[in-house]
Amino acid sequence: MTFAVSGDSVTARPDSWRDQLGDRRLRLVGGFAEDGATSERAFGQVRRSLADVLVVMLGMNDVRESVPFEEMTANIEKIVRFAECQTALLCLVPPSNHSDGPVNQRANGVVANRHLFDLGARRGWVVADPFAFARASNNSWGGGSSDDGTHPLPHVSAEAAVRMRLFIRQAAATSGLNQKAREAPVRAG
Repeated sequence: MTFAVSGDSVTARPDSWRDQLGDRRLRLVGGFAEDGATSERAFGQVRRSLADVLVVMLGMNDVRESVPFEEMTANIEKIVRFAECQTALLCLVPPSNHSDGPVNQRANGVVANRHLFDLGARRGWVVADPFAFARASNNSWGGGSSDDGTHPLPHVSAEAAVRMRLFIRQAAATSGLNQKAREAPVRAG
């Protein structure tokens, strides 16, 4: 099974979930991930991939830079369309410990995640929260999950990788079911 990525530092950094998948049956075949990437930057870097699943883990920097949520979701839709993968797996914006300053990233992350849920529902894509186990009730990182309040520690990324293996397979299976439903003949009653 193949997958591609469109992501920011949570995907790009050493010891990220991507680097800790540990499953030879899941093969990374391309994509883009970079520290500081917004959805607009990621769209500018998207390439045709034809992977089974496109993992989209963006939004953290859009929130930090106060990108309108509608613009973020429109960019994500364009990324998925141009990548030409079988389906997309949308990952929620990770927790944040940053609630002071000009942008309350913790609160705005919750709003961004609502927009991602809505987008996934409209498009029939799997929406996943690989960091749910480390997300406190106020949308901050739980104790011992992050040193900087933005990025998960390596052991947290390792646990997220376990979940991502399942989410990627789920997205691929859902794509297959949706395809079969589209191809099934309609029977007259």
